[in-house]
Amino acid sequence: MLAYEGGQTLYPSMGNYNNKLAAQTDQRMKTQVLNLYNTWKAAGGDLFVYFNLVSVWNNAGFWGLSPDVAYDVDADLGYPTAEAMPKWGAIRRIVTGQ
Repeated sequence: MLAYEGGQTLYPSMGNYNNKLAAQTDQRMKTQVLNLYNTWKAAGGDLFVYFNLVSVWNNAGFWGLSPDVAYDVDADLGYPTAEAMPKWGAIRRIVTGQ
């Protein structure tokens, strides 16, 4: 079983834009991404392709792990507990098996 374009989305065009934007950098977002991945694996899922690495966060969606292509989770002094981009932190933990 393969997942293509996996990950969370909160459609800002459907209201509550500011809350949905704030959720992208809330540390609970890391938990949500990890839970999504772990649930996928527990259900027998194999490859999980996250959509997408970087994209502008705007009224079209909050798709990317970060809105900044220059963001480096390894250089983030808050990693692994309080990084600026928690979705990135979750993917980093998955990839490294932490």
